[in-house]
Amino acid sequence: MKAAGSFKDMLERDVLRLGEQIDAWTNIERAPTICIRYEALWDRGDDLSDFLGIPINLPNKHQRESDQMPANIRDKIHSLYEKLDERIEALPDVFIVGAR
Repeated sequence: MKAAGSFKDMLERDVLRLGEQIDAWTNIERAPTICIRYEALWDRGDDLSDFLGIPINLPNKHQRESDQMPANIRDKIHSLYEKLDERIEALPDVFIVGAR
């Protein structure tokens, strides 16, 4: 991921460069690429099968789990990534980028 900072910087700025990753994923030009929102994957398996040209049988969906964190850290993360979260939410559940 070519982090741009240390672990202690993670609550101050986008050390993992997640914003740059979103830009890269949504602007791929070299090859056709399907992007499917994780939360929609099990509802959009047919789109994936159509894109790949083969039937895809996904494993059963499991509830995502996350560690509990102190409210002050959660609030800081939310504040830091609020604009990125809005950008991600604005993307469609499924879209194709790149040359076809």
